[in-house]
Amino acid sequence: MSDVTPISGVNDWSISRMAEALGMSRNTVSKRLRESGVRPSRKEKGSFVYALKDAMPALYKADIPQNLGLNNPDEMPPESRKAWFQSENERIKLEREIGNLLDSSEVAREFSLMAKAVIQVLDTLPDVLERDCGLTPHQVSKVQGSIDDLRDQMAMRAAVIDDDEDGEEC
Repeated sequence: MSDVTPISGVNDWSISRMAEALGMSRNTVSKRLRESGVRPSRKEKGSFVYALKDAMPALYKADIPQNLGLNNPDEMPPESRKAWFQSENERIKLEREIGNLLDSSEVAREFSLMAKAVIQVLDTLPDVLERDCGLTPHQVSKVQGSIDDLRDQMAMRAAVIDDDEDGEEC
């Protein structure tokens, strides 16, 4: 009959069990646990066992390159930084070619055209409502006030966007 592990120790594994389950050598498991300062949780049958919650991060942390500046070009070595910037330039060119990326001037032009079209409809809306829908002058002036407020908000936002674009460095 096989040994029964108490439920409280089900997540405490020996170095041999971790090595077998993870396909690593016992030496590698021992070395990584030692380097990471993982302490055994208890001793079972003369061997130390380790809590998996402490051991697993230590075992796999070594597989991830540490502190290579992969996310920050300022921390990369010069040749890696050059390669990174070249790849970014190529990525930007590709995204422009396939239409996923537009110049800010094109975006501003499109927003301007869209805003002009909306404003043109809004300018004629009170006349249409008065003529075709029979709104009273008081009702039309209420609509006109709302339209004026909307135009003011659009103008303020456009001015903020223009200020942001003027302040950008090339």
